[in-house]
Amino acid sequence: MTFGIGRTVAVTESRKGEHVWSLAKDGHRIDVELLDQSGAGMELRTLKDREWCSGRRFSDREAALRHAERNRIDLAAKGWQPAP
Repeated sequence: MTFGIGRTVAVTESRKGEHVWSLAKDGHRIDVELLDQSGAGMELRTLKDREWCSGRRFSDREAALRHAERNRIDLAAKGWQPAP
C-alpha cells in the first residue's frame, strides 16, 4: 500500500482477500483479490508485484467479479498470461 511519495507498506496476511486471478508478463505479476467489507460492499483489490496498486468498492460480489473479468480480458489482450 502506498501512502505519499516513496512510502510503501506491504499487504499483510490479515488483510489478504480471496484470490480471483493472477497474470504475469515481462517478470511482473498482477494479482486480484476480493475482500468483504462487512456490510459496506466488496472491495476488488489489485496488487502489482505483491504491492497494493488499486482498490475499488462494489455493492455486491457479482459486480466485482464481472469487473475483474473485464480487466483480466483486457490485460490478456495486451500479452499478460496466467501466472503459476
